[in-house]
Amino acid sequence: RVETFVDVAVKRAAASGALLELRSRGIDLRGAVGAQPPRRMDVDIDLRGQLDAQRPNATVARVSGAFEFDCRGTLVGPLVMLPDPILAAAADAVILGVVTYAEGRFVRGVKASYQQWVLAAARGGADAAS
Repeated sequence: RVETFVDVAVKRAAASGALLELRSRGIDLRGAVGAQPPRRMDVDIDLRGQLDAQRPNATVARVSGAFEFDCRGTLVGPLVMLPDPILAAAADAVILGVVTYAEGRFVRGVKASYQQWVLAAARGGADAAS
């Protein structure tokens, strides 16, 4: 089992033409086998990405984007003796954890922001017009 938390800075894009730019600040990756408690794994991540709003029509508004990342880590102890296919499977688990985490956080963030926007619009707030 692999548990992943990626600390990501999100800011308005300045020069890239994107709406928002994403950049990782760190990762907390914990792995466990069986019933053992999760232990922190020594992994670094460099995540970069951007989000763009597409022009909405009468029924649909879309956000598109892309991100890429590099992960690095040091093999310690008996891990250095594992065959490449097992290490590749472990790396795939880390990658899947990062992608699943990013997707879940994005969807939760969009839902929360939309709810805030709806409440602001109901109150006649200035943020609702943008």
